[in-house]
Amino acid sequence: VVDAVEEAHQVPEQGSAKADAKAALGGDIGMGGTGRISLIDYAVDTLDAALANFRRNRAAAFEDFMAEFQALQEQATRVGQLLELKDGELMLLREERDDLQAASEEANSELDRLQAAMNAKEEEAAQAVAGIKAKNKALKQALHELQAEHKALQMECNRVRQELEASAVRQSEADHRAGELTAEVTRFREEAARFQGEAAKHEETASTALMRRDATQAELSELQKKFGELQMSTAVDGKSQEYVVKSLEEAQEERTALRAKNLELQREVDDLRGVNLSQQAQLLDHQNTRLALAEAESKVSMATAQAEHAKEVLALGAKDQELLEIVKTLLADQEQLSKSLS
Repeated sequence: VVDAVEEAHQVPEQGSAKADAKAALGGDIGMGGTGRISLIDYAVDTLDAALANFRRNRAAAFEDFMAEFQALQEQATRVGQLLELKDGELMLLREERDDLQAASEEANSELDRLQAAMNAKEEEAAQAVAGIKAKNKALKQALHELQAEHKALQMECNRVRQELEASAVRQSEADHRAGELTAEVTRFREEAARFQGEAAKHEETASTALMRRDATQAELSELQKKFGELQMSTAVDGKSQEYVVKSLEEAQEERTALRAKNLELQREVDDLRGVNLSQQAQLLDHQNTRLALAEAESKVSMATAQAEHAKEVLALGAKDQELLEIVKTLLADQEQLSKSLS
């Protein structure tokens, strides 16, 4: 009974029966045979229940075991397949290991060859660096010389630029003066053409006046001749003294009128000569103006030549600046190459 009670204590499903058994045992202590029989019956029932529970648990555990066993068999099958695959992979890995060992040996030999080539390249690079340093030193010296030349050229360019600006101002003034002189020359040419026309008219008038003077002198000679003939005829024919005096007075008046007319014609000729002299003076002024215009044109040509020369100098300065920038770029590239090699 004690063993049965202990087994009953170990059954999880009989927690309430275990408490009832304790109560029954506690209640039947000191009682007679009837109580003991009841206790035995209760213990038997409890044992039956514990046995049934055990059988159920065993069946469930067996089913779990079988399921786990089948799972283990399947896992063993898979493990066997995996082992076969692993064996194949192992063979492949061994072959790859052999290939890698051969490649490693070849790589080691290639590494030795590359190391030797690298050592040779390092020696060549050291020699190249030494040459580059020497060239760099020479280029720096050339750069200093170019900078000095550039500074001198820049000063010369500034001076030439100032001269160019001054020559541009002078050229502008010369152009303005040339325009004024051209306008004056055009006006003088128009006046000269007008004066030439007037001179031609005056010459024609002078020639007409000279012809009239010659005609008047001829008439005067003719009158003097007639007067002489009249005197002779008067002396011969014995005409009266009054007729002779009257004829002499008329001849004298006509002679005075002819002299006045001759003086007027002489004044006209003198006026025409004065006009001709003034025209000659104006022509001289025109010639002087033309000479001044030619001189101004020569100055403009000289200023233009100076401007072209200044532009050429400025262009040379720009080329020197470009050459200086190229040298600086080469020096920077050489320094970068030296750093890379070092």
